[in-house]
Amino acid sequence: MKEHSNKFAWFIILLVIFSSCNQAPGPPTPDDVGLSSDTLELAIEKMQKLVDSSKYAGITTLIMKDGKLVHQEHYGFADIEKQVAVEENTIFSRRTSSCSSGHSNSITGVGLSPD
Repeated sequence: MKEHSNKFAWFIILLVIFSSCNQAPGPPTPDDVGLSSDTLELAIEKMQKLVDSSKYAGITTLIMKDGKLVHQEHYGFADIEKQVAVEENTIFSRRTSSCSSGHSNSITGVGLSPD
């Protein structure tokens, strides 16, 4: 009977080991891809301050490095009057009639490279 208990215990141990090996890794952290977590935190704070100060109604940030999504966050409202929050599928549009305005409602993309 003891032999069966030992085999069953080893079976359970191996099952746990193999099942944990098949788990997909979580999303990479900024540090995993060579970006500064501290700098990212400063950027997050700045984006929130822009929304809080009413400079922008809503902002979405997305950072990718080497084809990996490192950060995605949404701030503020897509529709202030209806209190609709910015979401992943929010479409931003420019609502001013002047093309010479110094600021835009959205920034499509900014590429930063250490090279």
